[in-house]
Amino acid sequence: MDIKDLAIVRVNNTIPYGGIVKPICNTGYLTKDAGSTFAFEMNSLLRRKGKLVSEDQPNADELNEKIQKSYLPYSSSYNSMSLWCINGVVPDERENAVFGNNNFSHKNVVVIDSLEAHMDDNLLSMNPTDTAIHGNTKLSHSARVMIRQEFYDRLTPEQISMLNDLNIKTFAGDMKTAVDKNLTEMGYTPETLSLKRDDNGYKKSETSDELIATIEKVATDNKKSMEYHHNILTMQTDDKDKFECVKDEFKNDTTVRELYEKTFFNYIFRHLNLDKSIEYECINYSSAFPYMEQLCDEIDAVGLDNYKACVDNYNHTIETLRGKGILPTPQDIVDANKAKQPIDLLSIIEHEMENEQEM
Repeated sequence: MDIKDLAIVRVNNTIPYGGIVKPICNTGYLTKDAGSTFAFEMNSLLRRKGKLVSEDQPNADELNEKIQKSYLPYSSSYNSMSLWCINGVVPDERENAVFGNNNFSHKNVVVIDSLEAHMDDNLLSMNPTDTAIHGNTKLSHSARVMIRQEFYDRLTPEQISMLNDLNIKTFAGDMKTAVDKNLTEMGYTPETLSLKRDDNGYKKSETSDELIATIEKVATDNKKSMEYHHNILTMQTDDKDKFECVKDEFKNDTTVRELYEKTFFNYIFRHLNLDKSIEYECINYSSAFPYMEQLCDEIDAVGLDNYKACVDNYNHTIETLRGKGILPTPQDIVDANKAKQPIDLLSIIEHEMENEQEM
């Protein structure tokens, strides 16, 4: 094996229109922050009010997670790197005895490209499950984009017309099976990846040892790191000089998350009859459990249904802004903050609400 036998594989829900794979910092990325202090207290409130299903029911964890997230506002995150696997698809964390809740097998888009086409300065690390590329990634002419059939069927004619420059393959059923088939068609040897560190990235196979050795040789020959993404973020590495461009990732992520959190709390204090005496503490000390407990008590007092209608309207407006392409990206937020001209996200949201009401 040599570098020509190495393929990079990325799984997500975003089609790389124009042949560009963007890290989330350059997109209108939205998520529900189920790990926040507010989310924890909201979960407690939902349980007290009987909104969650009994834990002895089938799929209770998944059902309750879906219910909980429906009561949470949109947040965002920052990452200036796109993450790829080598010669395989990243496994689900929960199903591989690894701490975490990332579920990849139900995603709708898979991008496969040759590693060789991306051996430039933007390739920060070569790792079976955590190959990191900084900034936007221009796909090569040999790249293949796999789209789940049901997802493809929901695309608009305009979106389908934007696929003309891409090598598109639709798939149905098990993602790993489909990825393995496509890798084989493209001349690569598919492997079963593992998130357990002792496995060195792959479950044992007839070719896994040779693949691991090839990755190590290519990385060494090209002076590339083989660090895991987490080690890069936390700078737990001897190659700190190689990662100077991403040294502020945690700081930037905090900037983005805090803006979304403060925006939402400002919004609900404007639009719900909440006790204003706790407004400052909730907005500025949102990681403190006592204040978030007080906030959820206030939400209980005004009614969960009223709160739910409020958060639904808020989230809908943010989705509308993203659909129109006018939602600030995480990078926009970070850049504005560094320029000491912070984005007033609340004004953008409420202006859009006013426009919708006038229509």
